[in-house]
Amino acid sequence: MMVKNNKRLFDHLCSMISTKEAAILEVGSGKGYFKDAVLNVGGYKYYAVDRNENILANLHINPSNIKTAELPNIKMDMQFDIIFVGYVIEHLPNGIELYNALENLKLLLKDDGILVLQFPDSMKLGMEFYNIDYTHMLPTTKRNVNQAILDNSMYVKKAIDLCGILYTKKVDSTIRYFIKSRIMFFYSYRLMNLLAGIFYCVPLWSLKMFFGEHMLY
Repeated sequence: MMVKNNKRLFDHLCSMISTKEAAILEVGSGKGYFKDAVLNVGGYKYYAVDRNENILANLHINPSNIKTAELPNIKMDMQFDIIFVGYVIEHLPNGIELYNALENLKLLLKDDGILVLQFPDSMKLGMEFYNIDYTHMLPTTKRNVNQAILDNSMYVKKAIDLCGILYTKKVDSTIRYFIKSRIMFFYSYRLMNLLAGIFYCVPLWSLKMFFGEHMLY
């Protein structure tokens, strides 16, 4: 499911660039779902940055295309057509660090490059923002992230609301988006915790990756 949804996302990004030989940087490569989406298309040059050397090694790509580093202090000797930062900035300690991260990422973009940021909306999640992941620190919203972008003399070309695991109005069909958004609208941690106790005989909070990565975003 994650592979399919990252493919949908990358297909959408492909429609925004004109060259098939674009250089694409992923910051926070995780399990490689986005990497697979990029490389399966063919022709694109994929690069990855992560603070975890084991994660980078598990990507199984050219060592010259990876770099061990973390936001906000990412510096490289080339520029990219697309920089994809998926569910990373909410782990920064504060807004100043977000500004510094965007400032450094801007230096890595070509003049017509695209910076793609994925992050949870803390206004919608409320305290679930912290409950989902104990490493969440910066309560990200469309408004405060946009402020940091504008302060770095960049602008938002498009903002897409996500529902569930990357099902969106722009990336998926209208019917699927409607169904998923209605399900997630009625999401209740207490209800899911009760169901987990019935079917798994353990509380929800003790289950690792019950929903898969970032299903709520």
